[in-house]
Amino acid sequence: LLHWLARSGDDVNLAMLYQALSDIPARVFMLYASLIAVNTVLRTLRYRLILVASTGLHRVSFFSLFIVTGVRNMVVDLLPARLGELVFVMMLKKGCGVPVPAGLAILAISFLLDIFMLALLLLIIGLLPLATPVLRQGSLPAALLLTLMLMAGVVVLWPGLRLFAGRMRPWKQHNRLFAALARFLLALSDALSRCRQGRILGRALLLTAGIRVLKYGALYLLFDAVGATPGLATIPADFIDVIVALVASEAGASLPLPTLMSFGTYEAGGAAAFALLGFPMAVAVITLLCVHIASQALDYLVGCTCLILFFLTHTSNLNSVVVTNRRLASKWKKLGKFLAVPGL
Repeated sequence: LLHWLARSGDDVNLAMLYQALSDIPARVFMLYASLIAVNTVLRTLRYRLILVASTGLHRVSFFSLFIVTGVRNMVVDLLPARLGELVFVMMLKKGCGVPVPAGLAILAISFLLDIFMLALLLLIIGLLPLATPVLRQGSLPAALLLTLMLMAGVVVLWPGLRLFAGRMRPWKQHNRLFAALARFLLALSDALSRCRQGRILGRALLLTAGIRVLKYGALYLLFDAVGATPGLATIPADFIDVIVALVASEAGASLPLPTLMSFGTYEAGGAAAFALLGFPMAVAVITLLCVHIASQALDYLVGCTCLILFFLTHTSNLNSVVVTNRRLASKWKKLGKFLAVPGL
């Protein structure tokens, strides 16, 4: 992306990037880290609320779920199309004893709640009297598209799963694979149904609103600090413009494109929004890349720390397979603890 901008005649280079990152005030980054920490607490509370409703499990401690959530925040964009979130399901299964259908139910309901909040946000922006015509033309169709996605997700997750599993019933008597798949879909459908019957929607929506406010507030703070650095021309964008660009960046990062840690897709999504609003593409890309690097640096610092804590505090839960050689298993357990910190 930077190479394409340079070929187009824009003045972009890695020195600008390094200078902009170096000029971010430490107090701004500390405030950003504090907002993300509170955001992680709210996200953990939302996961715990859905977990209790879907399984009735109260034994998973807040600390354990907070550690898993910290790792999830690190790996969510590691693979395309948010596939990194499957690590969250695996860690819940291996470390906390949460069944896979319940873990998937947590992700599915959280995803639908996030879509609802984004659709509401874009709808409000599109209806604001102060919004520019470009924002109205883009926000309202995007809100409509997200609403349609939300409706499709609700239909698929609740009546759709159970109906599909019922259709597989005649086949599962003759095929083990179909039988296992039918059982899994029914378990997932049951977990989702318990969440719907648990009347947690109001509290989950409030937590989701807090998560979104803190997330975009923290990213705007970081964006404003990067844009104000002496080595980078400031984008004279309003608060609403920046929020829309950050939403577009998040949408770009969720696309099923072959990127690592969403580098490239994140910047392209936000820069496209800024370009439609009339801002220079090169400055937008550099600014968003700085925001992406700074935010990922914190996410991976916290995530790696949580991953180490997970292996140090949940080792007994991970050894769920029955082994014949207890002495060998004990040696591997000690070796795993010894190699956890330098390995990770």
